[in-house]
Amino acid sequence: MIALKEVLDQALIEITPEKKLILGEVGETLKRLNAELRKRRIRATAVAAGSVAKGTFLHNDYDCDIFVKFR
Repeated sequence: MIALKEVLDQALIEITPEKKLILGEVGETLKRLNAELRKRRIRATAVAAGSVAKGTFLHNDYDCDIFVKFR
């Protein structure tokens, strides 16, 4: 039974992403997008969506859904 636990623990380590790194990059991208929207006087806000917004993204899954909400 110990071997199974070790395998499961290792699998969890391999699929768990470094959330601080990913969220930092997403945050910086949103900051740049929103600055560009303001610069062009577009009344809109870019926000993260999907697995990144829900915190359910996986290791080596490098996509990020970004929605632009127009006002």
